[in-house]
Amino acid sequence: MVGKGVELADLQVMVEDFANGLKNLGINDNDKVAIIGANSRKWAISDYAIAHIRAVSVPVYPTLIPTQSQYVVEHSESKIAIVQDEVQLDKVYPLINDANSNLNTIIIMDDEYSGGKDNVINFGDVFNMKDQVHDIRALSATVQENDLLTLIYTSGTTGNPKGVMLSHANICNNLLSIDDNIKAAMELNPELKPADGIERFVSFLPISHSFERVGGHYSIFSQGTSIYYAEMNFTPEILFENIREVRPTFLTAVPRIFEKIHAKILDSVASMTGIKKKLADWSISVGLQTVPYRTTNRDLPFVLGLKYKIADKLVLNKFRAALGGKVRACSSGGSALSKEVGSFLLWNWYFNYRRLWFN
Repeated sequence: MVGKGVELADLQVMVEDFANGLKNLGINDNDKVAIIGANSRKWAISDYAIAHIRAVSVPVYPTLIPTQSQYVVEHSESKIAIVQDEVQLDKVYPLINDANSNLNTIIIMDDEYSGGKDNVINFGDVFNMKDQVHDIRALSATVQENDLLTLIYTSGTTGNPKGVMLSHANICNNLLSIDDNIKAAMELNPELKPADGIERFVSFLPISHSFERVGGHYSIFSQGTSIYYAEMNFTPEILFENIREVRPTFLTAVPRIFEKIHAKILDSVASMTGIKKKLADWSISVGLQTVPYRTTNRDLPFVLGLKYKIADKLVLNKFRAALGGKVRACSSGGSALSKEVGSFLLWNWYFNYRRLWFN
């Protein structure tokens, strides 16, 4: 899963070169560009490049059926669609010849694609489109806070999807509102900080959704954290392998993911026997006793604190290893997190707990 990383300065050059290519393809202020694909570095480059030139990104879920993808691309009046692979390409390609559609070009992220279809460009070729060289950095400096940044379409469960208009100010205000929380969270449990000092994050929630877009894309990037992308089409088992491989220091997930973690650990305890089972049950009991103190930012009483240190050394640290052993804080969003699972996260992960950020 983990490939060669990209330094920030190199990433900025890539974003500006890709943005220059988009300009040469005719994208101007307020033009719409759809992005259809799973979380990836190319998705991020596309998004930042679109923002740099005062254009508008239109994220499209790669799980949508062709008619749904076509609706979003057509309704948003997207001129270009940046697609993950040939599967996504085939979903929207009919719009190229549709008189009712503005779509004139499709950029495919899979640079091995050689299908030869008209109006289809490989992602890598966009970086080299320099017939006209634009000052992208100067152009990005002209962005106004009320400029439209993105159109995020609803699921459409009660009718056709609706495009939600979010400006640069909308996103930036969200980032500023959670910035202190994330910084405080990342200072939790300093003994778990990576030896190389690099904070790590695994992006796996759909980046087309506003929760991951803000909390696991813009926000994490603005904190200077390294972002790793989970394998495409992952199963829960593959996801947990990816997480253990990266050993993230911060984790953003929906309640269902935390519920799976909780259930998996409890199942492992239930399968134990003898002294191991008694130690695990005792450690969990001690952990639960700490919750009232942690939720009110109080220090643990001496005896309970001593018990907790023993429980952590014997058992609880092994629970944390399920997520790589370096997670210091989590964010949960999308729906309500149960009190049982929230308490489990609280006493198991944040044994120097000061603050927990739950959306």
